[in-house]
Amino acid sequence: MMPAIFGKVEYKYMTNNMTTGKPAKLILQFMIPTCLGNIFQQFYNLADSVVAGRFIGVDALAAIGSTTSLIFLVIGWLNGLTSGFSIMVAQHFGAGKYERMRRNVAMSIYLCLAFVLVMTIALEILNYPILRLMNVPDGIIHDTAGYMAVI
Repeated sequence: MMPAIFGKVEYKYMTNNMTTGKPAKLILQFMIPTCLGNIFQQFYNLADSVVAGRFIGVDALAAIGSTTSLIFLVIGWLNGLTSGFSIMVAQHFGAGKYERMRRNVAMSIYLCLAFVLVMTIALEILNYPILRLMNVPDGIIHDTAGYMAVI
């Protein structure tokens, strides 16, 4: 038996029904948290660049810049994975099949944790070969690999 993620609660009080109401307002309510998350991600990258460029050096800044496409690939892949899970959850929620929805939520959490674990191990093992395939210069490859190991 899967653990109950939501427990015994009234779903009508926890949800926003996006099929009723003014579409513009609903879209804005949905969009704002997503945009804020993206903005904070950019602030994180900006802070890394400022700290590295000012206090560590040009090579550290180049190492951070070298990882951008790889980080984008990983984040994009995980976003796609979780978007796929949300389809199943939304279908069961819309059909009122809350037990199946809870099972799908729990399974998506377990699968995401498993994928993150596998991806972390694989990227750690394949860090240098991937960076070589990306043509990271020899002068910064060790700094780049170190940065990838941290994030």
